[in-house]
Amino acid sequence: MTIQNAAVLVEFGVSQWNAKLVDKKIASKIAREYRAGDSAGTYHKSLLAGTTFHGQIARYAQAMRNYHSKNTLPWQDRGARLLPIAMLQEYKAYMTGMTAQLESMIEEFTNDPSSRNFYLNQKEVAKQATVALGEMYNEADYPTLEEVRNDYAIRMSFLPLPTSGHFIVDAATPELEQLKAQYEELANKRVQGANESLWNRLLQRFEMAEQKIKSMDEYYTAKANGETGMGRVILQDDYLNEMRDLCHLLGKLNITGDDKLERARKSLLDAFDGLDGEDLKEDAGARQDVAEKLESIRKDFW
Repeated sequence: MTIQNAAVLVEFGVSQWNAKLVDKKIASKIAREYRAGDSAGTYHKSLLAGTTFHGQIARYAQAMRNYHSKNTLPWQDRGARLLPIAMLQEYKAYMTGMTAQLESMIEEFTNDPSSRNFYLNQKEVAKQATVALGEMYNEADYPTLEEVRNDYAIRMSFLPLPTSGHFIVDAATPELEQLKAQYEELANKRVQGANESLWNRLLQRFEMAEQKIKSMDEYYTAKANGETGMGRVILQDDYLNEMRDLCHLLGKLNITGDDKLERARKSLLDAFDGLDGEDLKEDAGARQDVAEKLESIRKDFW
């Protein structure tokens, strides 16, 4: 299977009003107070200090970005990312639902029917929050409702992966053949980079597990010997579940069919198979068994 048949390109982005402003007057006042020049620093004022809804929108938008990054592979530095065909339906369903919710939150923020509009209502809350803004409140700092609306945008699009044959000309030329060769070289480097990103994710999680097991064993061995003074070390079930989720996800993201990666992720899953945090806390034999399996994984794959 070619890479063009295994993945598509997906572009995603969310832009938003950040509700912050560089206040030059305050910055200048602080600079004078500390006998510094005006270029010594800046002061970013939160225009909706004392309110919460704008922050909820920002956190929701970031959750969408996190999901996008987690479930795709790098392709362009700041643009489209690779999405496996096998994950396309799942990705679209999840992101479509998230987009609908975010659009609803933005609509509520900029056009709430229960008041003149929610943004202006939030602005009024900020004005009244004298503890938060106090004398720094300035009506002129605030953009119009239309300007706020225009700052919000959600973009998501899907594109097929191009091939070197997509250069459209009437006849083959040396220049065209050179362009094709350059594109194929670039595409191969990007595919290699995408695959390396999977290995980096797995190695990061592996090393965390390796260190946790080592620290846990040192702590509980010392405790059993009556030694004190070491900080308690535990391996929570949430961490184990995150590790397992990543290993399963890497299986879906392995669009090149890297057999070594497949064996490595399965080996890490097998090392903790059937175990939870309590097992590893209470059972020194279980910790030793996991440690030996992790040592074998390191020898085999890194």
